[in-house]
Amino acid sequence: MDRKFAICLLALVMALALTLAGCSAEYKMTDDNYSSPGWAEEYVYGGQSDVANNSKNASAVAPAKIGQKLIRTAQVTAKTTEYDQTRQTIDQKLAALEGYVAQSEERNESDYYEARCVNLLLRVPNDRLEDLLAAVDAAATVTERTVTTADVTSEYTDVQSRITALESEQKALLALLEQAESLSDVLEVQDRLTEVNAQLDSYKGQKQYLDDQVTYSSVQLTLYEVQRIPVEQEQGFFAQVGDRIAESLQDIGRGLKSFGVWFLGGILYWLLLAAVIVIVLLIVRRARKRHARKQQALQARWLAMQAAAEQPQAPAEPSQTPPANEQTPQ
Repeated sequence: MDRKFAICLLALVMALALTLAGCSAEYKMTDDNYSSPGWAEEYVYGGQSDVANNSKNASAVAPAKIGQKLIRTAQVTAKTTEYDQTRQTIDQKLAALEGYVAQSEERNESDYYEARCVNLLLRVPNDRLEDLLAAVDAAATVTERTVTTADVTSEYTDVQSRITALESEQKALLALLEQAESLSDVLEVQDRLTEVNAQLDSYKGQKQYLDDQVTYSSVQLTLYEVQRIPVEQEQGFFAQVGDRIAESLQDIGRGLKSFGVWFLGGILYWLLLAAVIVIVLLIVRRARKRHARKQQALQARWLAMQAAAEQPQAPAEPSQTPPANEQTPQ
């Protein structure tokens, strides 16, 4: 029975190799797959069994014809003066087209005045991509747009062929597993079946990803909020100068407004800082006055001592009292 089982398994591998070659998949049997030399010898001298022939016929299935698979992506940059209204319009149009927002990242583009910016990854059915781009163009001022198309038909066909071949091998291995009698045969078939299942899951994941990319187009939208959108047309010298002056005045106004909000918003901190500075100045001033008084007192004492040291001492006067041994004349 071991010999018959080995012949069936070897024939199955050969049938799988022929199937993959017909599907244009680069999958072939190597020395690592069923590399038992005894099996090859039994195949040469023993011949193929009916089970092997049946598995070969079952696996030799022609792959179904696959249509063209295209992945379409678009990158759009736009500006608007009505940020919230534009966002709402785009979201409503996207929902009407049965699309969805896959990713959203919003940030403040300026530290001095309100200027929001959002990066959106929009997914929309492939046949409705142009409708979404037209809606964005109508809701905002588009400054840049790029649409690319990638043909993944060959990659999709290759993945589908590998899945078909692996599913055929999986079915054949399950049939052989039911016929296996010895423990070594069971373990060997289970090892190969585990490898086939792992490869099958991997290719099915690739196919699912390609299906999603083909079915839904991706739109990378970057929307900026601006205060004024310049008119893109040829203007005279003075008109251009007037536009530049108007833009400069608007920037100055926004800057003063932001500064006022920043200053008044932190007025409590400014008052606290001013109080601390006043207290520190009073303490320093008092310390300086005290130090000055001490210096003046020390200087006065030093001058007094110096004056006392420099003053000359008066000589001692002779005593008028006569000595005791002298007699008063009679």
